[in-house]
Amino acid sequence: MKIGLIQVHGTCWFYSAVNCMLLSKLGRRILFRQMLEYFNKLNKTDKAHFFSVAKTCKKDPTKNLLYFYTFMFHFWATTLQYRKGNSPNLVTNVLPNLTRNQAVVGRFPNQEREKMFDRLGITYTIMDVYKGGQITKDTDTLIVRISESLTKVFHVPYFPLSKNVRNYELDSSLLRLVPKSGSKGHSHAIAGVRNPETGSFYVVDSHGYTYDVDWSDGTKLVKILELPRYKNKYDRIVFDSYMYVNTRNLPTFDTKLFKQVDLSPAPPPAPLGKNSKGRQIHKGARGGLYVLQGGRKIYKFT
Repeated sequence: MKIGLIQVHGTCWFYSAVNCMLLSKLGRRILFRQMLEYFNKLNKTDKAHFFSVAKTCKKDPTKNLLYFYTFMFHFWATTLQYRKGNSPNLVTNVLPNLTRNQAVVGRFPNQEREKMFDRLGITYTIMDVYKGGQITKDTDTLIVRISESLTKVFHVPYFPLSKNVRNYELDSSLLRLVPKSGSKGHSHAIAGVRNPETGSFYVVDSHGYTYDVDWSDGTKLVKILELPRYKNKYDRIVFDSYMYVNTRNLPTFDTKLFKQVDLSPAPPPAPLGKNSKGRQIHKGARGGLYVLQGGRKIYKFT
């Protein structure tokens, strides 16, 4: 079970959403597809930057999406670990309308994930578990929201979630730990993901923890509240949403499909010697030989 990205400041809302796409079996294949399409449109210089670890968490309004994708790529390809202090940069690179101060305070994971999907070109259909809805067209993801309020006594559905809906498979969820009544604590967002190798479900806390808990079954998920890390702080765990991924036309996940670019200068042409007057002989674009005389190309020389 992979830990995923680790948050600093109040950014659990962001990292729970990102870890669902970075770690989960099908979600990461969607992110990989969008990243590869973006990469293939880059110029040679930006492609070279893509492979530079030093470029992963820079802040540059003209290249913010490049640096967001670069960080994700290195997490997959080089087991890059999170570097403390750059959390706001990663947030604002993919959500550029947020200021640095806005990026480090609590926000709503569902809404911010949809903004992130819009930015990355990932399509989605939203349904509400209480209001229902229907799939009218194929989209990359199907997001099922839970519209319960924080004041409602509601844990999670006490039944396993459906694993398949039409062409979609259950892949991840945004979960929220709700503080005990009367406490001064804040809610904490965590992610339910699906292991790419085994297909099993587990929970990721962006403080750097994983739990081998099948979050798709509410009777198992609520047991997280019994863990020492949570039992004195939270008394409820709720689904903010769970997400299905469209299995049609998903690419194979293989970071070797990103081809490195060689920016080293071309070697100088082999010397062609000099003419009888000691002028250097050059080769023209069409293969003809010439010498330079007074700034002019002279093709007939001795």
